[in-house]
Amino acid sequence: MEDSFTRRTRILNTLKGNKRITRKQLSEMTDVSIRTIYTDMTYISGNYPVVSFPGRNGGYEWTGEREATLNASEARTILAHIDRESCNEEEAKLIRKLEALVKEAENEPKH
Repeated sequence: MEDSFTRRTRILNTLKGNKRITRKQLSEMTDVSIRTIYTDMTYISGNYPVVSFPGRNGGYEWTGEREATLNASEARTILAHIDRESCNEEEAKLIRKLEALVKEAENEPKH
C-alpha cells in the first residue's frame, strides 16, 4: 500500500487528466476505502483547485484555477501584521524568505 503523499499525488495527476471522477473510481484506483478517499479529497480540495459535485453523477473535477495567489501588496499586508517577537527560529526564517520574495516581486519590471 502506498503512503498518503504518493496516493494524493496520484489522485491529483488523475484529476488533471479527467473531466470528472467519483470517489468510488478513486477508491478502486488507489485500493483504499471510500472514507480514505473522502479524507484525501478534503485535504486536496482545500489546497488545490479541485471542486466536488454531490449526487449520483457527482465526483471531483480539477478546475485549473488557483485562487490562493498573493500579490506583493497582499503579502506586505500580511507581513505587517505578524508579531515577530513571538516567532520561533523556523517562523522567523520563513518570514525572511517571504520578505525576500516580496522585494524581488516589487523589483520586477512591469509588463
